Amino acid sequence: EEEKKVESGEEEEEEEEEEEGKREVKRVLVIGGSGGVGSWCVRYLYKFKQYFQPVVLTRNATRAKEVFVKLDLNDVDFVEGNVTNKETLKDPISSCQFVIFASGGTDIFGSNSFKGVDFLGVKNVADVIKEVEDEDKQDRKLVLVSSAGVTQSLMSFGMNVMGGYASYKKKGE
Repeated sequence: EEEKKVESGEEEEEEEEEEEGKREVKRVLVIGGSGGVGSWCVRYLYKFKQYFQPVVLTRNATRAKEVFVKLDLNDVDFVEGNVTNKETLKDPISSCQFVIFASGGTDIFGSNSFKGVDFLGVKNVADVIKEVEDEDKQDRKLVLVSSAGVTQSLMSFGMNVMGGYASYKKKGE
């Protein structure tokens, strides 16, 4: 009987299944995960929940949860934070192996400005990742979602007319 298992490859399949069961689920922090592009990232990660646990960093966890309940995505973690405030970033970043920055400013001035989110917010996240890595000696990967036309002068000119959107995106890159 043992020979039949080896010949048919059943034993190898069983070992592969056991190894997959032992695979660590990677936590992925999605900054701006309740927005348009960010929620798409979360939905995609959710399809592979045996490998990834999405963690949404949002300014309002209650509102963000409502979005994902409507999408029937119930195994998503939420944490409140703001890229303009480094203090709120350290714990969520240290609990994750990957960070997707899919947030974007929507205002010319104020706490959700292009400068505050698309430039300084990206800098804050990168600084905190470096700080956390120095402390725990674990590498993290950062994926920055930017915008089409940021590096193309004619397109970025149009996007810069209203408050410097493209120039702050490019500085963030």
